[in-house]
Amino acid sequence: MKKSTFFTVICSLSVLAILEACGSSTSSDSDGDTTAKKLAVETMSELPSCTQSKEGVVAYITEDRDTVVCVSDVWRIIGTNIGIESSSDVADESSSSSNPANMSSSSLSSSSSAIIAVNSSSSLTNESSSSANVSVTRFSMTDSRDNRVYKVVAIGKQVWMAENMNYDGAEVVGASSYLGWCYNNEESYCDKYGRLYNWKTAEKICPDGWHLPSVDEWNVLVSTVGDSLTAGKLLKSTESWMEVTGDAIASVVGSDAYEFAALPAGFRKEDYNDGLYYDISKFANFWTSSIAGEFYAYHITMRFDSGKVSTIADPLEYALSVRCLKN
Repeated sequence: MKKSTFFTVICSLSVLAILEACGSSTSSDSDGDTTAKKLAVETMSELPSCTQSKEGVVAYITEDRDTVVCVSDVWRIIGTNIGIESSSDVADESSSSSNPANMSSSSLSSSSSAIIAVNSSSSLTNESSSSANVSVTRFSMTDSRDNRVYKVVAIGKQVWMAENMNYDGAEVVGASSYLGWCYNNEESYCDKYGRLYNWKTAEKICPDGWHLPSVDEWNVLVSTVGDSLTAGKLLKSTESWMEVTGDAIASVVGSDAYEFAALPAGFRKEDYNDGLYYDISKFANFWTSSIAGEFYAYHITMRFDSGKVSTIADPLEYALSVRCLKN
């Protein structure tokens, strides 16, 4: 979206607030859209499609306390705590500290908790699907540290990255100290599978507004889509997994029913100060924030020959994949 288009809409929101303050009605659009110019939903997954008829509609997410606006067919987060919780409305945002129309371009680009439009924003697409009666809504998120765009998916009441983190830290720590590793030290693997991080880096690698999920938060995802015996098949991508057919062992093909797209990125093991790589195409390993003693932490594993999701403890210096969860 062009910056000028965004600020045109933001300015129009200010006019809208003034008209409402003066008693003008905006309860219906010319096409009879009953959502009019204001909307409130409990979670992001309940947002309707952002279509041309909803251009300029402001929505308040009561659970996350986020305010979003429909611009050019995408929902864009414009702030936190600038709306008023209501079951049917979003009240006027008249003060200069809370009205997005009064915010400068520099404040919109800040990483503060009040404005997350750039640093930790999710650009919600207008596509949604449903599987097993669980709503799935697709977004995109731009990491302002390197402007990399990630696919994001809302599954139930959680919002997850649908790609592995691939932030190398060069913009922050310098070109000589990249964060994480590409499998076999080949950049092409990072492009597809994301980077592998040791636990101490994984704990801090998610962009503002996102975090490394705990075992409990992963368990919420697993129980939302099924159980620990079946969730792996539903969350695994449909490609890149080892294919084996035999009497003793056989592949369990992922259906990616929830568009989580878990990829078998393998892992890196520290061995006498030299890292060795293992199990690409066989295992997807995701760090959690949950510690398992002084030198270990838990990770979530999905494997090529099973539909299960398992929780395993590994040494903190191992390098695994990271999926971030929205705060």
